[in-house]
Amino acid sequence: MDALGNPDIPVMLSAVVRNSWEHLDERLDELLSTQSFKSFSEIHVAVKPPDTQTFVLRHFDPVKLEIKHCQDAIPLEPLIAEAGELSRRISEAFNRLKVESCDVY
Repeated sequence: MDALGNPDIPVMLSAVVRNSWEHLDERLDELLSTQSFKSFSEIHVAVKPPDTQTFVLRHFDPVKLEIKHCQDAIPLEPLIAEAGELSRRISEAFNRLKVESCDVY
């Protein structure tokens, strides 16, 4: 991270983003035990979610550029911006490594 200039990447490091993906099983357990839906959709790509009787596991909204897992909405634009900045810094670091040396821990 020092070689990259310690970039500020709060969205990538956010526990909300990570937990949305990693703890889906816990939410599924709760949802399946309550049986509060009539149909199931594994993936739904549309601006609007399906009716409220359908449980959508993963929803991508192409207009808002966000993904949803159950009720968690994650906007992609901040992630894309951070990834672009990180990519730029990585390229600069590789260019510096061609002419400089650095300590590896």
